[in-house]
Amino acid sequence: MRRVKIATRRAATVAGAAALLVTGANVAPAAAANPPSCVERSTWESGAQSYARANNTCSSAKTFYFQWDWAVDGDCNTLKAGYYRTEWRVRQATFRSLINC
Repeated sequence: MRRVKIATRRAATVAGAAALLVTGANVAPAAAANPPSCVERSTWESGAQSYARANNTCSSAKTFYFQWDWAVDGDCNTLKAGYYRTEWRVRQATFRSLINC
């Protein structure tokens, strides 16, 4: 009898966790949003590299990272107002977006 109760509890716990994962999987955290429009983005290619630049024209510092397709994403950086940051990857990579961190 005791084993049946334990097995039933485990099954309910696993089912509940699976339901939570399925229903909560599409909910993005608020921090994963894009930086505001005052952080200007530009991209270009030269030779074997793909470049992306973020120019902070906001009145305050912004913290974000560069997200790339087919390459490792950039580190989280804080960019002061009036400053810009440029990152590059090998040309097969393409810049996807800036993401708050």
